[in-house]
Amino acid sequence: MKKIIPLSIIALILFSFSCCKSSKAQTNNFVNSTKHFSIVNAYYTNWVGGQPGIRGLTIKVFIDNPTITIDSIYFRNKQTALKQDLIDNNKPFICSITTSKSPDFILSDDPKKEYGNKAPNIVNNIPFQLKANEAVLSYNFNNTKFYKKIILKKQ
Repeated sequence: MKKIIPLSIIALILFSFSCCKSSKAQTNNFVNSTKHFSIVNAYYTNWVGGQPGIRGLTIKVFIDNPTITIDSIYFRNKQTALKQDLIDNNKPFICSITTSKSPDFILSDDPKKEYGNKAPNIVNNIPFQLKANEAVLSYNFNNTKFYKKIILKKQ
C-alpha cells in the first residue's frame, strides 16, 4: 500500500504533462505547400530610419490566389498584421517590423530623474520555433484559421 500512493502520484504528474503537450500541438493547423495557394515570391529588406537607432525590415509576400487574405505573419519572434498593397499591380501582402532596441532607462533613487522613461516593449514569444529565414503566415479559409510555413529571402 505504501508503494501504490507514490506510484499513483508520479503517474498523475506524468499524465498531466502529456496532456499539456498534446493540446498545444493540435492548435497549429499547418497546411501543405499547395493546398489553398502557392507563394510566388517572398522576401524581406532591411531599412534604416531618419533618426539614430531606428531600423527595421519590410516583408513582401506574393501569392497566386487573389481570393485568399493573409492576416498576419510570424517572423523573428514577432507577430504583425499583413496588409495587401493595392497600388502595386501584383498586389503583394506587405508589413513593416521595427527591430530597434529599446532606449536606455534612467534609474535613480530620485523619482523626478526617472520621469520620462517609457514603458518597455514586451516581446511575446510566438508559438512556433523558426529558423532565421523562416516565417509562418496565418490566414482564414472557410472560417478556419490555417498556418503556412514559408522561407523568406533577403533582398
